[in-house]
Amino acid sequence: MEFVPLSLDMRERIDAIRAAYCHKASSHAFVSLYLWRGSMGLSVCFLGEAFLVKSEKGYFFPCGKEEDVLSLVKAVWEKEPDALFHYAREEDKLLCERVYGDRVLCEFDAPSREYLYLRTEQIEMKGKK
Repeated sequence: MEFVPLSLDMRERIDAIRAAYCHKASSHAFVSLYLWRGSMGLSVCFLGEAFLVKSEKGYFFPCGKEEDVLSLVKAVWEKEPDALFHYAREEDKLLCERVYGDRVLCEFDAPSREYLYLRTEQIEMKGKK
């Protein structure tokens, strides 16, 4: 696995992978990754039709074609058996449980809660005009 710094010329490839595999989470959006690349120390690794983002705190769950995603997960765990994946969606959790069974533990990360909003709270948001 070779990680390289995020660059503007990766936008088309990342956006195409996300579109092809219906990945709508903002965590993997190129614009978000590019904006946070410096403060989070982000770099990216491509494998076939998937990509994996590495940060200072671990890895983002890979995005893309299922077989390539699983290859990236396997490669990370072979190198770092205790590596954690962040920003996993429900379908990512189900994929890991299907492939790895009870060897995988998926937990809700309380510090990430600021990204979860109730629609009613957004509609009723207090503020000034």
